[in-house]
Amino acid sequence: MLSGYFVYRGYLNNPTGYFSFAMRRLRRLYPPYVAMLALYLALSAVFPVESKIPPGHAFSYLIGNLLMVSPRPMIIVSWTIGTLLALYTIVPLFWTTVRFERWQPPYRIAFILASLVIWYSVPRANPILDSRVAYLFVGFALHEAFCAGAAFEAGGEVPGLALLGFGYLLGYANDRGWMMFLTCHAR
Repeated sequence: MLSGYFVYRGYLNNPTGYFSFAMRRLRRLYPPYVAMLALYLALSAVFPVESKIPPGHAFSYLIGNLLMVSPRPMIIVSWTIGTLLALYTIVPLFWTTVRFERWQPPYRIAFILASLVIWYSVPRANPILDSRVAYLFVGFALHEAFCAGAAFEAGGEVPGLALLGFGYLLGYANDRGWMMFLTCHAR
């Protein structure tokens, strides 16, 4: 949720445009990830018994890890880093394309909350479509609430807590299967 809040704030307050915004984030996250992946590969060669690389599928496994879309990542934080890279590159590209920063705040909030609900209704066949991504939307909405004048001083944290609670409640409902009515199943 905090990542969503800070990415959203960084994007809206960025005077240099999408490309420089995305490239700064990409240069900060991807090189250390590739360096750690190279270290894991080297350690896999030195200690083959401990290697996570499946025999016979090494190339596709390594490519999946390099792209951070492997369902069985070599590095445990691959999902988080991949999600952050997507958040820093794909989401702002969409925002730039639709000129999101020019929308009125109520429309941005409605879009963010609708996106949150839609995200939970998307089938989970792709490992990158994890329900935890929805917490980023809660961070977006929290920033909008703050910009709209929600008071976050002593005694004024109710709007932020309400948004956070909404996000966690939605996640809990999804994890329990209570939102299956949102998906259409052909029979």
